[in-house]
Amino acid sequence: MKNRLIKVPLIHTKKGIIGYIEKKIPFKIKRVFFKYNFTESGSHTNLKTKMLIICIKGKISVLIKSKNLRLRKYKIKSPNKAIIIKNNEWRTIIPEDKKTIILVLASEKY
Repeated sequence: MKNRLIKVPLIHTKKGIIGYIEKKIPFKIKRVFFKYNFTESGSHTNLKTKMLIICIKGKISVLIKSKNLRLRKYKIKSPNKAIIIKNNEWRTIIPEDKKTIILVLASEKY
């Protein structure tokens, strides 16, 4: 998939750094959730749901296999990077740090 990895624009201020992504999400958001203290997430395909995943803290490996394509591995280790997972793609998210926190924006309700 072209443009699977997205660079999150940042604004640097004296009080901190602000990341914003609303203009880069290629679907309407119907659900927002976060995960922490997990060993693995996913390991399945969602027929309808598209997702944008941001690693807020820590590091993750994301394994994605699209229909009829080989398995690809992506590493996300900064909150200024996000990854898009299309519907009908098999994916697994593996934290590489015990303190990892991910934020997921999804196109469908749970």
